[in-house]
Amino acid sequence: MTDDITWEAAVIEVTRPLDGGQPASALDLKVYGTTGNETRYDNDPTLEEVVGWAAYAVEKFFDEPLVSRASCADGALRFDAWDLVKLNDAYETDFDILDAAGVAIQTGSFSMEAMWRTSTVRVDLDAPESAASVVVHSVWGVSSTPLAFTCAR
Repeated sequence: MTDDITWEAAVIEVTRPLDGGQPASALDLKVYGTTGNETRYDNDPTLEEVVGWAAYAVEKFFDEPLVSRASCADGALRFDAWDLVKLNDAYETDFDILDAAGVAIQTGSFSMEAMWRTSTVRVDLDAPESAASVVVHSVWGVSSTPLAFTCAR
């Protein structure tokens, strides 16, 4: 890009501070066009219309639900989950516990929190496996990548 062309739209994502750290830039996207930041007034400044690119209420989407921090202790599994899109309302969804061969050995449901809040799930395991994984399903039938966990026997 040349210095004489200005960006027309921008999207910035900032991470949440973790463990007392500072927020950081996760994404800084600038969309360039040929019009810069011109506007068109049609001889009436109250009718301002942006010429070129514009962005409103930009959202991100994931290919699948996110699952992390799976841990197992005393016959119970705990994991965190987030939906693949940000929704206004919580909803009931399902999960599967898979054995080492990828066969479902237990299923259950939980409330997927709204607005990408963390859904912390605790599951009493029917028969704790030494090595297993958890898969979360979205309301649209999209499944997460299996997240492995180990249970102490």
